[in-house]
Amino acid sequence: MQKIPAFDPLQKKSSIQRATENAVATPAGTWFFKHVVRHFEPVMIHASGGKLQFGSGPRVNLIVPGRKSGKPRTTTLLYFTRGDEVILIASNFGGENFPAWYFNLKAAGKGELEWRGGHGTYTARQADEPERSELFDLAMKLYGGYEKYAEKTEGIREIPVMVLTPET
Repeated sequence: MQKIPAFDPLQKKSSIQRATENAVATPAGTWFFKHVVRHFEPVMIHASGGKLQFGSGPRVNLIVPGRKSGKPRTTTLLYFTRGDEVILIASNFGGENFPAWYFNLKAAGKGELEWRGGHGTYTARQADEPERSELFDLAMKLYGGYEKYAEKTEGIREIPVMVLTPET
């Protein structure tokens, strides 16, 4: 299996990453990404072999069967790595509900990741405390919007952190 590009959430952000993050953090930016970009970015990434993506930061397509339909569902997500593990955050833009991909991934127990130059199958697990908090702190360094999302969901739900390990 090809190895996903490593991404350290502590690395310095480029000016493009900062500008994109600021735009997405606005109500209009959040709406645009949640209701428009999420529908065409997975197709754009797949068709371009990962060369084209909307926004900045490390992106990966998660492909997992729908828990009810069984049909493949593709979602583009920010990610970072810890060794060979891929870390995904089930924030749903700070919405009250968990994202559908989270339920599908938990039900399947594994999913396929697709990135520029590769793809592979990964086993998934949900991080428990204290690992969850440690990884979420790193995620907030990758993307500052996660802190706002955590504030929006406080008292409603805790944002899950998923840890994906490559299958050998």
